[in-house]
Amino acid sequence: MKYNFALLCDNAFIPSQGGKPNFTGVFGGITASLAPAVQKDLYIVFNFSPEDVELHKLVISIKSPSKGEIYTYEVKLGPAISKNEALGHILRVSNLKLEEIGVHSIDFLIDGNLLHTLDFNFSVNKK
Repeated sequence: MKYNFALLCDNAFIPSQGGKPNFTGVFGGITASLAPAVQKDLYIVFNFSPEDVELHKLVISIKSPSKGEIYTYEVKLGPAISKNEALGHILRVSNLKLEEIGVHSIDFLIDGNLLHTLDFNFSVNKK
């Protein structure tokens, strides 16, 4: 497996023509006025090259700074048309409850193997 990219953003979609992902508002952290906080919507965009033409199971797991799982998602991806084709996925996460301040991680597992981890920070803006 080859990791291509992963990102967090405010909005993402694949148009009916062209098939290329469109995303806006890319970010690496979430700031709230107090904790706990609920992130209404966030989009996770993920792309990898499987280097085969098999069906693959993708698991996306969001973990708190203490490594407790706060969200999990599973989907089957593929099969790719060719060994050189990249597979991508857009996941909308709604009402994600963030209780711990600090660095959260998003693990991307393909067929049970960790392919990539994307970190984001949750902080409180004390005014």
